[in-house]
Amino acid sequence: MLRTATQIAAIVTLVLGALVAVNREHCRNRRATLIIPEMKPINKSSPVSSSIRQISLLGERNSGTRWTYDHLSNCFNHSLLVENHLTRYKHWFQSPNTTRYRRERNTLVIAQFRNPYDWLEAMRIHPHHAPKHLNIEWQDFLQTPWTMERIGTDLNITSNTTRCHQDFLYNQIVSCSKEPLPREAYNGSHPFHMSRHQPFYELKQDGSGMPFESILELRAAKIYNFLETKDYPNVEDAWPVQYEALVAKGTKDMLDKISEITGVPYTCDPFPVQNRATRELPDDFVKYVTAHVDWTAEELIGYHPRQSTKEKEPVKVNSSFPQTFFLEKQVYNWES
Repeated sequence: MLRTATQIAAIVTLVLGALVAVNREHCRNRRATLIIPEMKPINKSSPVSSSIRQISLLGERNSGTRWTYDHLSNCFNHSLLVENHLTRYKHWFQSPNTTRYRRERNTLVIAQFRNPYDWLEAMRIHPHHAPKHLNIEWQDFLQTPWTMERIGTDLNITSNTTRCHQDFLYNQIVSCSKEPLPREAYNGSHPFHMSRHQPFYELKQDGSGMPFESILELRAAKIYNFLETKDYPNVEDAWPVQYEALVAKGTKDMLDKISEITGVPYTCDPFPVQNRATRELPDDFVKYVTAHVDWTAEELIGYHPRQSTKEKEPVKVNSSFPQTFFLEKQVYNWES
């Protein structure tokens, strides 16, 4: 049967419309069924990856990180880039969403910790960037919320989305300004003492703008945060390292392990075993810390409560390096 040109055009239009509809549906189905493959897990029984090109050392203030950073730089900087940051400077909360540092190299994160007893006392004596906690007794130090009132140029900021130094948001840090007061505002007193001219109180990172109830709560959050960097882009693995273990055993085992998983030999002399004097801590201080520390978080990095107030070290240094210095990825089962 013959059809007019108008009828043929109408049929073509219907066919093309049907094809377009089918194609749209096909595209929607393809998007809906798109599967993003999981990253291949690292086999701990063999070298992790010879593609590692960077070591990033993280660690809170008073945790011995300067000592370890200088040592790692001396040992590996001929072939590996050794940095004191990952996404932010080594002391602070890390975040996969910051743009402060370029993260293009496959990286091994070493997160260094110090046992909670000695670290808390060291922070009380040397509260870098925490002027509200300067020169106070241990009871007040451990119980005072980890924050201070905003001062100076911080008072002129009204938006929580304002970017502050180290790429924090306004509701994640006090102070947002690196130096909120001019140095002459300190009236002759030393503005650089414990870096008090640069307050750096990290708030809870959930956007609430709320402070940590104490430095004890901050420590637990920082442990989880540093360990979670193992899941950041371009991070091959994250090792928790105990400062006390490095001192008590020397650094040879750690250097050997880094060489094993990177394929890069170290060009330095390992630090030998060191016998360092330990600080005497008040019995009441030890009892309070034992009762209030988050031991669930501490166990992730190998620390346990002291059994008595006279005990010097909260951990026993084992002869096996991997069990002493870092934990396998699969033991990190906390919920993010």
